Amino acid sequence: MVLLSPFPESILSFSGSWKALTEKCRVIAIDLPGFGASEGDRSDMSPNAQGAHLAAIFDELDLHNIHLVGPDVGMGAALAYVLNHTHRVKSLAVGHGVGAPGPFKLAFMINMLAKFGVMRFVTGLLGAGPLIAFSSKLGSIRHRANAKQIDDYKRSYSGRAPEVVYWFKDFRSKATALADRVKKIDIPTLVFWGELDVLFDPSNAIHLDAALPNSKLHMLPEAGHLAWADQPELFANMIIDWVQAAHN
Repeated sequence: MVLLSPFPESILSFSGSWKALTEKCRVIAIDLPGFGASEGDRSDMSPNAQGAHLAAIFDELDLHNIHLVGPDVGMGAALAYVLNHTHRVKSLAVGHGVGAPGPFKLAFMINMLAKFGVMRFVTGLLGAGPLIAFSSKLGSIRHRANAKQIDDYKRSYSGRAPEVVYWFKDFRSKATALADRVKKIDIPTLVFWGELDVLFDPSNAIHLDAALPNSKLHMLPEAGHLAWADQPELFANMIIDWVQAAHN
């Protein structure tokens, strides 16, 4: 199993599920290039660029039959990887990101970052702190990051906000480019979403599930955008069940 970290967090965002997941599966967690503790710059800020990085990483590690779990920015990366490359994936589990067809509903702030360069410029000037606070405040319902996680997130994105906000440049066109092609993905795919996500509307999950030819939809209760952190036990059980049996 490969876990892809969300933004503006890191692989430590999976701390609540880590023990349960690693007891049942061999798990590799990756901070995508430009996110978390991994090096990168604005040239990495697109699903296609991240998909190409995944291809190189999986080739280098010689991984096969991968169960690829991609929330948030990891969703776009995972979809781009399987669409653009001769992939090594046995199943996908994606949610809370770009690639859903139909009306792509986003929070007001994310829409502003996508539409206006001045918003990205100002956000970059303000630095990582406000981004992390925004994600924590609006992204989670039950979860509050601990001191170790907050310290890791701040160190990961210190001085890098002007680069990572480029993820939102041409955001809708990047999303549409993926959404127009997801119907070609015939890999078993679990679409998961927090039912109370106010950043990426849960209706996006329904549209994605309807477009994929071989998918299953799982809505996590009492969970927001950071559903894996809000409901770590439910998330771990969902992923373990998917990997061990349900994807078949």
